[in-house]
Amino acid sequence: MRLYGKVFLSMLVLVSISFGVFGTLLIRTSFQTAWQREVEIGKNENQMVKFTLETALNTFSGDSANQKNEEDEITDIMNSVRQGMQLQDTQILLVNAKCKVIYSGNQKILHNTETNAADSSLFQKVTLEQSGYQVYRENDQYLLCVMSMINNKWLNDEIRLETITDITHIYEERSRMLQTYRVVMAVVLCGALIVAVVLSYFLTRSVRHLSKVTTQFAKGRLESRAIVKSWDEVGMLADDFNQMADELQIRMQRLEEQAKRQEEFTAAFAHELKTPLTSIMGYADMLRSMNLTEAERMKASDYIYSQGKRLEALSFKLMELLVMKKQEFEFVEMEAGFLIETVFDLAEVGVLDRGMTLKKQVEPGKVYGEKDLLVSLFANLIDNSKKASKPGNTIWLEGKNLPDGYAITVRDEGRGMTAESLAKITEAFFMVDKSRSRKEGGAGLGMTLCNQIVKLHGARWDMKSEPDAGTSMTVIFSKEVG
Repeated sequence: MRLYGKVFLSMLVLVSISFGVFGTLLIRTSFQTAWQREVEIGKNENQMVKFTLETALNTFSGDSANQKNEEDEITDIMNSVRQGMQLQDTQILLVNAKCKVIYSGNQKILHNTETNAADSSLFQKVTLEQSGYQVYRENDQYLLCVMSMINNKWLNDEIRLETITDITHIYEERSRMLQTYRVVMAVVLCGALIVAVVLSYFLTRSVRHLSKVTTQFAKGRLESRAIVKSWDEVGMLADDFNQMADELQIRMQRLEEQAKRQEEFTAAFAHELKTPLTSIMGYADMLRSMNLTEAERMKASDYIYSQGKRLEALSFKLMELLVMKKQEFEFVEMEAGFLIETVFDLAEVGVLDRGMTLKKQVEPGKVYGEKDLLVSLFANLIDNSKKASKPGNTIWLEGKNLPDGYAITVRDEGRGMTAESLAKITEAFFMVDKSRSRKEGGAGLGMTLCNQIVKLHGARWDMKSEPDAGTSMTVIFSKEVG
């Protein structure tokens, strides 16, 4: 069953049960109150008649009782009592010990004590100290019978006073209340039905909208988002879905970009392999099939060797990238001066051989990382500066304290590059000057390797360059360790 139906049925059942229980309790309580009131009235009437009758009987002497028949005397007294108390709606009976009615007045007998077996239990319960009552149903009438025993010393028999009242009206009132309740219940249920339909529709509207958006999202419309109109549980769920969709869309874009980069990497790698392999095969075929002079043979051999070295450099760079992604490194805290001094000593000879100058300037500080990787990082940066500079230029290796960490900069006076080239400098196989890089045995993977080292250390780049104005490559290490 759908949520709409569950909400609708739940509301309808809740209203039905609540109204049903409340109405039933109300009618029952009202009836019980009326019933108890009628019983108390019946008891009071019986006690009033009993008291009046006992008082009247006590005024007679034994001689007076002998002059008349006992039953006739009681009849005269009861007629006087009835007239004096005006009990037109109450039947009064006097019953002897043999359960025989000795007085019923001139009224229509509503209740036959002699023939009603149910009276026997009430008859036995009544004593001088205790009265009793019972409700009977006869001919669609409900009769309240209250019985007590007459206390008089000159009566030769046990006389019981029975007052009978018709209480059918309270049962009829209950029937009318039940009938009215059924009508009201039907009206309330119809109203509740309409309200439940409307409320169920509006309560589940957000859920239906979220379901629709989810379906669209599942079909590939990643821009689909739920509209958050409230901050209840459904609204919070819609907001959570939107956050999930945003994160998923970002990850999908990253995966697409990664797949695109891998595709570009594969294409570039194939191109980088094709060029030297074509040259190697061409010159090897010349050596194999043609009669060449010694000078031509030496030239072909040199070209094959240089292209082989280029392939070797390419394979080494790829191996370094692969190892860096797989291997776990142990980072330690080291003095920045020691790291810069190590890099300076390693790179100085190569810079001097090119007719350039390498200078260093270091502020005291600490760097957290893997020494060999950091040496490789800055050696690569100095090598790039060396290739971009001319004899007589100066390359600076600088270490500086920053408020948020420590920065190591490699700066040169070389050719520089455009902002577009600077943005792509860390991409695999990207070369600012392809012909110069290939001539010097470059594979286009040096800055990619440097970028991996920077990421591995949780550091960040600060790159600046302008054409013919030099380049500045700064790596900023965070103060936080780990």
